[in-house]
Amino acid sequence: MRTWRGLIAISWVSQLGIQFNRLSTRFDRRALLWVFIAFLVACPRLFEIGLGLDPSLYASISRNFSRNWNWWHLSASENLFPNYFEHPFLHYWVQGIVFRIFGASDFTVRCVGLGFGLGTFYFIHRLGKELLNERYADIVCFLGLISIYFTGRFPSHYHEVPLTFFSLAALFFLVRSLKEKRLSLAVFSGLALGAAFLTKGLAALPLLATLGVYALWKQKLSLFRNAHIWVCFSVGFLVVAAFGILQSHYAPYSFLEEYLNLSLFRKVLRPGLRAFPHGYLWRIFETHPIHVLLAAGLFLKARRWNVNTEVLVFGTIASFFFILANSTQGYIHLHYFYSLYPMINFLSALFLYHWLQTREINWARIGLRLGLAYVIIWQLLPVHMRRTPHPDFYEIGARVEVIKSLGLTQVESLGISETDWIYREVSLWYWDIPTAIRKSVSELQGAVVVYPTDQSESWDESLANLNFEICLSGSKYRLMVKGADALRLCRSTSFPKRWLR
Repeated sequence: MRTWRGLIAISWVSQLGIQFNRLSTRFDRRALLWVFIAFLVACPRLFEIGLGLDPSLYASISRNFSRNWNWWHLSASENLFPNYFEHPFLHYWVQGIVFRIFGASDFTVRCVGLGFGLGTFYFIHRLGKELLNERYADIVCFLGLISIYFTGRFPSHYHEVPLTFFSLAALFFLVRSLKEKRLSLAVFSGLALGAAFLTKGLAALPLLATLGVYALWKQKLSLFRNAHIWVCFSVGFLVVAAFGILQSHYAPYSFLEEYLNLSLFRKVLRPGLRAFPHGYLWRIFETHPIHVLLAAGLFLKARRWNVNTEVLVFGTIASFFFILANSTQGYIHLHYFYSLYPMINFLSALFLYHWLQTREINWARIGLRLGLAYVIIWQLLPVHMRRTPHPDFYEIGARVEVIKSLGLTQVESLGISETDWIYREVSLWYWDIPTAIRKSVSELQGAVVVYPTDQSESWDESLANLNFEICLSGSKYRLMVKGADALRLCRSTSFPKRWLR
């Protein structure tokens, strides 16, 4: 009996090995090499301490989801976004599942972004190879690698990272679908399109436009008789519709009704290229000067060179729509540029491909050396992008944890305006406690108060009359508590070294 069981087990293991080998051959090993090189460049940021402004809010929402496991009703806190509708839920679900399994920390926040970011390199290489050849794909990946802001943004909780991943996946599967005439690939493209919309909503519109115009250029009038693009759009629509229907049914509010409001259309979809006067193009040139110059040089040389028309059209369409969509918002925040960078690199790489056509260069080997050098430099030298959190949040956060042990689970902020995102969002993540916003001393109801140090002189006396005493005074905020027990416990707190840096 044991012999038969052993033979069956060996048979199962051998079959699993065969299936795994078949599965591994379906992945482009050259693309996986670039994924590994990108990991070398991005991995040092995994071990930073501190999150940025928006990622703190997003991480807090994901942590709340990992605790209550309410898939259709997300919340930041009772005071800030009790019914969250600023972005769709897919990114929070993925991050929340990771929190549920591995716990919520600065490290696990970055792992999800890193995974999506590395996936973009896989699809960048596969897409470049599909459009032209492997040598061109290597050049596109190399340009992405030296886009330090692009790779440096991987380990973060910004929605633009998974948005770019799903955008490239949708483009890759559609290109293959139109070439190979396989509807299954069009379904995958539609699923990626729907996932892009479920990641950052209307920010996926440039992807939708790129898919449609590229397919129209590729198929011309036969597009209307071609099922692939319609299958792609239909599947994407069904994914978004299913989310909207289920969310409105299982939650006390309708996400789509809250999200698609008049203020959003005024802010995002207003006409006019309002960002150009504010330096939008200059910010692209500031972060990617080499890439922009190479893309511009391509158009100057296009007539003299035998340039691949499909790659030129693809890169131009994608870059145009992503520039147009972001510029209409009037914002110049760098993370809004994120999805644009790989699109520009498809044009920049085409310039290098023709310029270095007669030279044999091993781009993967150069990239690997660059990745190793970058890791060494990052560890030995101070780097501009390295996260340096404000120590006040850590020190006050440690005191808040002590005060919470007394049952004082409400922190009130005094004199902080409704738009002071630094206090509200970062404190949600580091303090993990509901924070009520108060505008005057007379509105205070709790026993723990935080307020800006630069305004402390005007409030110290008023708070003292209400029996509040200073617990901690930092360079940015001051913490005051009411009650002798709370004050004694607060002042006797000892901190780990990380709080005292």
